Amino acid sequence: MPREQRRGAVKQDDKRFFGEVISSFRHKDLVIGRIDGGRPNEIYVSSKDVNARPGDIVEGALIIGAGSRPRGRLKRVISADNTAELACDVSLQLEDIPQEWPKNIDCSSIPSVVDPELASTRVDLRDMPLVTIDGADARDFDDAVYCECRDNGWRLVVAIADVAHYVEVGGSIDVAARERGTSVYLPGRVIPMLPTELSNGICSLNPNQDRLALVCDMQLDDSGKVVDSTFCEAVINSHARLTYGEVANFLRNGGPPPGGEPVRASLVAFFEAYRAMSKLSQARGALDFETVETTIELQNGSPQRVLPLARHASHRMIELAMIAANEQAALFLESQQDQPLYRVHEPPGVFDMRLVLSRLAAKGVSVPTKLEKPIQLQRVVQGLRKVCDPAYVWEVMLLSAMQQAYYVPNKLGHFGLALESYVHFTSPIRRYPDLIVHRALKRVLQGSRESPLNQAQLEELGVQTSLCERRAVRAERRVDNWLKASLLKKRIGSKFQGVVTGVREFGLFVELADFYISGLLHVSQLDDDYFDFVAGELRGEVTGRRYSLGDKLQVRLIGVQVAAGKIDLVTVPS
Repeated sequence: MPREQRRGAVKQDDKRFFGEVISSFRHKDLVIGRIDGGRPNEIYVSSKDVNARPGDIVEGALIIGAGSRPRGRLKRVISADNTAELACDVSLQLEDIPQEWPKNIDCSSIPSVVDPELASTRVDLRDMPLVTIDGADARDFDDAVYCECRDNGWRLVVAIADVAHYVEVGGSIDVAARERGTSVYLPGRVIPMLPTELSNGICSLNPNQDRLALVCDMQLDDSGKVVDSTFCEAVINSHARLTYGEVANFLRNGGPPPGGEPVRASLVAFFEAYRAMSKLSQARGALDFETVETTIELQNGSPQRVLPLARHASHRMIELAMIAANEQAALFLESQQDQPLYRVHEPPGVFDMRLVLSRLAAKGVSVPTKLEKPIQLQRVVQGLRKVCDPAYVWEVMLLSAMQQAYYVPNKLGHFGLALESYVHFTSPIRRYPDLIVHRALKRVLQGSRESPLNQAQLEELGVQTSLCERRAVRAERRVDNWLKASLLKKRIGSKFQGVVTGVREFGLFVELADFYISGLLHVSQLDDDYFDFVAGELRGEVTGRRYSLGDKLQVRLIGVQVAAGKIDLVTVPS
């Protein structure tokens, strides 16, 4: 047989399948790419497998025979009609995030209302004017708050959906939820950790509906410090579903919020407590970075524009209330000699942080000779905000030099929050570690000391859920960049104002104003000079021109790789 036939001749009905278009493999034998022709690194596939056309994005199985050219078998065509749907579908596939529920999961027995007999066995807080405060596009509500003024302080109540009551340990829903680890929130789509009958139904603290909850009832002194707390299993009834914007508008302009006078009084007290808690948080050294979060406006699945999300005091109010409840959950379990699954954030690595601090020192920011405590880093952040413009670019660099938080059954502290004990308790609808903490709390409250998980199993669970969290973040980031790049595809050749967000030996990363996506400006596209990478800057040998973090440039967009979420830039001559 001729060599060409031995190595796998291509029949007339074969097509070419390019994995490098998406530039990522889901597994060793699975790849997502685009049907095309005439390019290198092609993978041959038979058109008989799937009715695919040139330009279609497809998922396929890679088959590599000994001594043969790469061949593949098409599994399915991924629709390209809806940009957001396509980006989400591909990203979920690449991260191997489960989308379908196993066939053995039967949700028909999940109740739609709370059993009155069961409610009668709980602490009855239905008359308490608890409210949920979330984003305008929130789909599930797992936390509600109430606050009232007390002598020399406040009472702050945080009620969390009692997911553990409905999810049996080791049951089919529990196994599937653990595999997912977390809900994934993408533009126009949510991949929930729990079936919607739970996450949007009986476990969602919808207004004017009885719900089971696990409640943290805290007493704060006039400095905002929690001086006492109790936990209980309760039945609640949220008096209103409020948004961050509505609460911010009420606090700024007054007027009756939904829920009437009891809710109004609670929000006023909550805001006063928040101001005290905020001062206390800052005094202990908790970090609060100013980063820009964005949302992408869609129309029929097509991105229309990128919008920065407004951050109000109401956001921070909820954050501090949840942080307080999380800390109290950790302290309560420790006091009962129960083994929590901690949320840990270790101090930053010395080498990475030293490089960042040296660059800030060169900008005139006062930095410590040895970084040991969170409050030292907090002071650095405060200092750079006075010197660096825009400050958020430098804050992102500081964040990138820090460790990533993770889950582990060891008390290692939370550097970013400046807390010694911390767990995740407040989001059991969307985070599996919170469900584990709920189960531990309920065991203690019910007088049991037997944990279904030993130390080794908790360690394994911590690793697995931390990895699930990472893959969700990667999927969310990939979709975000894909859609932003899709918007810019129509703007190739246009000029933009930008700011340098990264400096490398090979060039600059420049974030485009109004799009919040960074593209590469290769060193070869800079001024007619040779540039050396010195102390975090690119320095021209002849002109002495310097490029560093935070510099503002005018650039031109010259290329877009939509699926990869990458853009290429050149400078615009002044």
